[in-house]
Amino acid sequence: MKKTLLIAASTVALSMAFTGCAMNSGNIPMKKMEKSEYTDPIVNGKTTKADVQKLLGDPNHVHALSGAGNEGKITWEYMHTRGSYKFISYIPVLNWFKSGTDDTTKQLSIVFDKNGVVENHDTTKFEGETVRGLFQ
Repeated sequence: MKKTLLIAASTVALSMAFTGCAMNSGNIPMKKMEKSEYTDPIVNGKTTKADVQKLLGDPNHVHALSGAGNEGKITWEYMHTRGSYKFISYIPVLNWFKSGTDDTTKQLSIVFDKNGVVENHDTTKFEGETVRGLFQ
């Protein structure tokens, strides 16, 4: 009985330790939202910079567009990345040689016209990994 209880408690403790280890970077409001929650409120030709800023806060990147027909247009980019540590990252000594994270990134790009109204917007979600260690 004691052995079974010890195994069960150890399993729960290890599960809790490993599931809580993730890193987040970028736009915090996007972290908590599903795609529809940050794309549906944005309507081309209607939504303004103020509306977007109220929804998502300050953008991660701002770019001025150049070239014919792009005078006064700017692009705001929002990104959020969540990384989950690979299992090998938790193994002492082995993690010196190879460790890292499996990453999921959400990105939203919004083009504003010279009046500050959304002209176009696009979303992307992509998977990747970050690898560290002596043998990358």
